[in-house]
Amino acid sequence: MPDAARFHHPLRLFAAAAIAAASAISFIGCASAPPPPSVLPTAFSQLPTHLLASMGEHVVEFQCPTPGYQPSLTRSLDEHLGKGVYITLRSPDPAVNYPQRLVTQRIATGVPITTTLNVYVRLIPFDAPDDTDAPFAIAASAPGTVPVPQPPT
Repeated sequence: MPDAARFHHPLRLFAAAAIAAASAISFIGCASAPPPPSVLPTAFSQLPTHLLASMGEHVVEFQCPTPGYQPSLTRSLDEHLGKGVYITLRSPDPAVNYPQRLVTQRIATGVPITTTLNVYVRLIPFDAPDDTDAPFAIAASAPGTVPVPQPPT
C-alpha cells in the first residue's frame, strides 16, 4: 500500500496545478485592457489644434469659435516609442447662446515633454454619451525632447 499512496500524491498535485492554471487563464481574459479606440485615416481638421509645453509636460491647445466646447482626456496609451493621448471634444449646446468669439481651450496630457506624443481627437455632439464609439483622428504630434545639460555654476 505505500506505493499506492505515493502514486496518488503526485496526481493530487497535478490536479491542483491544473485547476490553478485554468483559473489563471480564465482571469487573464478579464484583466486585459480594452482595445485601442478606432482612428480615422484622415487628420482632425474641425478645429486648429496645437501642442505646447507647460511645467515639463505636453499641453494640447484648441482654438474654438465659441466658449462652449468642452475638452476631456479620454484615454492615454503606450505606443511604439511614445504615448498616444485620446481627447474627446464636446461641441457646445445649441440651446445656449454663446458669444461668437475665438476662445483658446487647453488640456494637460500628463505626458512629459521628453516623451514622443501623438494626439488623437474626436468632436462629438454635446449630448452624446461618454462611451460613444465615435472614431478619433490624429490632430498633432510632437517628438520627445532631450533636456540640455546646464553647465555647472
